[in-house]
Amino acid sequence: SLTGCSISKNKVTGDAFKNQMTAANFTVVDGKSQFERYDYVSEVYLARHKEYGYQVEFYVLKDKEYAKSFYSNKILFVSSKTNTYTEAKSSGKNYDKFVLETNNKYKVLTRVENTVLYINIDSKYKEKVNKVIKNLGY
Repeated sequence: SLTGCSISKNKVTGDAFKNQMTAANFTVVDGKSQFERYDYVSEVYLARHKEYGYQVEFYVLKDKEYAKSFYSNKILFVSSKTNTYTEAKSSGKNYDKFVLETNNKYKVLTRVENTVLYINIDSKYKEKVNKVIKNLGY
């Protein structure tokens, strides 16, 4: 468990997410309509890799309190743990990150300010998706 309380990260905008993901061979669709009834969800983008098919989800929430609440969904990841797993957590001034690998799944939930990156993919894509996360600064 790593903690860097004085470290902060720069959040990306929805447009920056779309541009970076498109440049990295992803097809990005607007998923906002799936969250119409939630007024605290401002933007949702679903990025699917054109070649490998895994998905990266990006949410912009009304404010950082809603993002923190969304981040607490990591409990759903934790409930999927099997006997064999690895887990890592980190946080700083304006972000929280939780990573869990279990049962051939790689799950990442990262909050920066009022944005959240959500990933739940097959472990075989872990290295590829970590490069994407790093490029986004998340």
